[in-house]
Amino acid sequence: MTDGSTPTAWFDESGHTGEDLLNANQPMFVLASSTVANDVAQELARTHFAGVKATELKHGALAGRERGRRQILSFLSDPRVQGAFGVDIWHKEFTLFTTLVEFWVEEAMRLDGIDLYDRGGNIGLSNLTYMALTTLLPRDLFRQHMLRYQTMMRSRTREAYGRFWRPLRALFDVADGLLRDNLLWFIGAEMKLGLEHLIGFPPRMLSMTQSSLLGHVSHWAMSSRSLRVVHDASSGARQGEVGLGRDPDGGRAADREQSVAAEQLRPVHHLLVDGELVAQSQVLHGDLTVAAAEHREESKQVEQKRDH
Repeated sequence: MTDGSTPTAWFDESGHTGEDLLNANQPMFVLASSTVANDVAQELARTHFAGVKATELKHGALAGRERGRRQILSFLSDPRVQGAFGVDIWHKEFTLFTTLVEFWVEEAMRLDGIDLYDRGGNIGLSNLTYMALTTLLPRDLFRQHMLRYQTMMRSRTREAYGRFWRPLRALFDVADGLLRDNLLWFIGAEMKLGLEHLIGFPPRMLSMTQSSLLGHVSHWAMSSRSLRVVHDASSGARQGEVGLGRDPDGGRAADREQSVAAEQLRPVHHLLVDGELVAQSQVLHGDLTVAAAEHREESKQVEQKRDH
């Protein structure tokens, strides 16, 4: 369902595993969106995918044959689709690791009056420590520590806190050189913040879908106070999202609309990773677009800081 006054963005995702960011079978999360209108989409399908009998165009099915690959390339070269698609790609393991910097190191440094976000320091530190630890530690050992961290952030209990930090402190005690230098960021943060910091976190801190969604909304809603978002009803992100509830029919309706308040969608922290993706056919009116505008303004301020 669409109307002429509200722009529509169509969303679909791949690799959604909720807060399980260490799923070995789905290491990437991708959110894609498009603003191609219904009538244009139908014309594009007739033009480039004539003869395809499937009710839904699937890249996996098309790309398996030479004819399908030619059809895809023809579609992508059509001027009508230029600038009408957006794609956001997340490496889940790295995303999980960045929350160690965002939720622990950054907050500990802020207590000492140091702004880790200045000139992208959080990004630099995340890249540096991730590359160092994945190089210096055996792969299985690194994954074990990250699994304990993920469990701690999801359960937020005293027991899970100890199961993550005790082995990491033990590793720090026997480490030297570059390994010790890189672990020091996290050990120092935990010593300053403690268990109370973990317990104070709200649920679903590890989900990345809302951050991804806000990036798309910020892009598409440049000149509009509202944006209608339509999401695939069969999506994994569709099922049981916190704060959005479920449709009475279990989400099978093809065109359900609901107004979403800004507090449901705005990031709960100054994060790289947070929140949840809206469900089927959500209509995102004024407040969400305002949140997206604030997201853009923050980006501009960061760029201005870098310029100076």
